Amino acid sequence: MTDLQDVPGLCAELAITRAGLGRTGAVSAGGRSAETPLPVRATRYRTTMQGDRALSRLETTVHGWTRALAEDLGVTPFIDGPHLLALVRERRGDIGRDPGTLPLTQPTELEQAAVWLAGHRHQLRAHEAAHELLVEVSGALAELRYLVDRPIELRYLGPCPATLTDGRGCGAELRVQRGASWVRCGRCRIQHEVAEIEKSARAAAENLSYTLADLVQVTTSIGQPVAKTTLYRWKREHRLEPTGWQHRDEHGVVRITDHPIDDSAVRVYRIGDVLALARRNQIARGSAA
Repeated sequence: MTDLQDVPGLCAELAITRAGLGRTGAVSAGGRSAETPLPVRATRYRTTMQGDRALSRLETTVHGWTRALAEDLGVTPFIDGPHLLALVRERRGDIGRDPGTLPLTQPTELEQAAVWLAGHRHQLRAHEAAHELLVEVSGALAELRYLVDRPIELRYLGPCPATLTDGRGCGAELRVQRGASWVRCGRCRIQHEVAEIEKSARAAAENLSYTLADLVQVTTSIGQPVAKTTLYRWKREHRLEPTGWQHRDEHGVVRITDHPIDDSAVRVYRIGDVLALARRNQIARGSAA
């Protein structure tokens, strides 16, 4: 039943992660994470955050077992008593910790009940439903651990531009955390400035043409996202004119021509024109402000 001892630490980490101070993202110059908070979900009835379901599941299990074991033992756990509060803070790692990094919440009834149960592990192991408790607690804690230690979101930056010792280009895929300024290639181990790679990618891509649907992804990948609704509005207003038509030939190869071959041809637009429009719009908004 050692998993029960992890409840205070996980609850504290979840509170920090929910506030956007978790350790799952890139670290800023000040030492704190640049991670954004976990998403908030608004429904017709209430507002919830990711982790609420796992916490509710854990609370149901821990509180139910606390009541059952307390009745069997003929005792009443002293919730908010100095002993349980001290145990929770110890399991959180609060003692001797920098006050600026302390958890955002006070010890909860869930945390205190969990450490109380952990302190009666022998009685729990002897219980006829001990395996059921283990399965329920382990499942709920696994959900919380995933939220606290969730994978870092990486975005595709492009191929590595480095030249190897034999004169060949490296070309390995570069993926980077959002907000990072530097990226190191996993193949050649050379470090690159993200802004420079994005600048080179924009310059190389400006003469390429894409469908409107593809432009949403392409502009995002080079660090200058343009919304889908904006692209279609520019098209309707004839501010964005097609540079060709995309179709597939008899071999299934995608080709771009200066005229439509058949009814399935899709208009394509030069990305340089899109970026120029976006820049002009940004300047106009700045002038209006």
